[in-house]
Amino acid sequence: MKVVMLVLGMVWCGVSGQAQEAYSIRGKVNGVEDGTVILLGVQHTRQTESIAQDTVRDGMFSFAGRVDSLTLMALFGDGRSAIPPVWKELWVAPGAKVRVSGDDCLIRTWRVESDLPEQAEMNRYSERLRPYDLEQQVLLLQMQGMGRKDPRRDSLRNRMEVVQDSGWRVEVEMLETAPVTPYWMKRMLSHALSSQYSGGEYPFRDRLEMLCGRMSDVQKESPEGRRILSALSPAKPVAVGEEMVDGDLKDAEEKTHRLSEYLGKYILLDFWSSACRPCIAAMPEMKEIAEIFKDSVTVVSVSVDPRHIWRGFTEKREMFWANLWDEKESGGLAARYGAAGIPHYVLISPTGKVIDMWDGYERGTLKGRIGKALQGGKSNDKKM
Repeated sequence: MKVVMLVLGMVWCGVSGQAQEAYSIRGKVNGVEDGTVILLGVQHTRQTESIAQDTVRDGMFSFAGRVDSLTLMALFGDGRSAIPPVWKELWVAPGAKVRVSGDDCLIRTWRVESDLPEQAEMNRYSERLRPYDLEQQVLLLQMQGMGRKDPRRDSLRNRMEVVQDSGWRVEVEMLETAPVTPYWMKRMLSHALSSQYSGGEYPFRDRLEMLCGRMSDVQKESPEGRRILSALSPAKPVAVGEEMVDGDLKDAEEKTHRLSEYLGKYILLDFWSSACRPCIAAMPEMKEIAEIFKDSVTVVSVSVDPRHIWRGFTEKREMFWANLWDEKESGGLAARYGAAGIPHYVLISPTGKVIDMWDGYERGTLKGRIGKALQGGKSNDKKM
């Protein structure tokens, strides 16, 4: 089981000197069962940080809060309702009054209205992509009720890829003619990252490279611009059989560590996020490995979350093995080790050679692969 890295929800927060006047979000949705939990979150590079929740009553829900500036947020379900595992983006700003409406539980096709011009721009993209978002959500709900070995899953996955490619094509066409705004940069970045992590399956890379020419020199030098250019010209990921890629990582006290510090033993490198359920499910087995194989294996967990989310999460967890953070997040060592999905594991020999690499977690798999490596063998299966 693995979580595919989400790259369509990057964050851009405008800078403003406005005071913290309260914003409000009011929703009226039909066809959503009373008691359904709706979460509100602030979007970051790899995840949405939940900040509030409300329960639907008589088809209504609401949120209120304060922000310093224009901020991208998202609505999503709690995973226990008929709402698909996707999110609905919306903008808030000091004093903004946001209205949300929908006719069913398909949250990404809910409509958002406010007086913010940024929301009007977002809505133009949303309306063009609406048919593709609608079908993707229906397919996700169908797949949720199936077992992993259900033969129908393959056909649904194939259809999902066709719909995704069609939606990508429409959005790239919009990027070719729409004004280059902060939201344009956000959408461009999401496509650049999709291209980087798709394993060569993203079909519009050449058009993205042409789109880079639409950015001004100032936009290219912005954090989003640099990430776009880096994603479209990434360093080649290391492969099994090659020498490890080294890099700087930070611990909770801000001390810098090099990955090579841990050579001399096998290194089990774990790329993870606090929003990834399989990543969290793997932690008890990580602890077992760190204890049972302490003389021969060093476990190194590398978070791809924003720093404050990583710190807040790990302060509540017992992670006595190496628990580090990459300030480049998903664009750092995770990219160099080809982490298109998380959890992503890399097994490195005591001399620094990559001997195994795989995505996903099922109980017992980590100890099984470590055991094979210590006995002198390894599995060639790259996916779990």
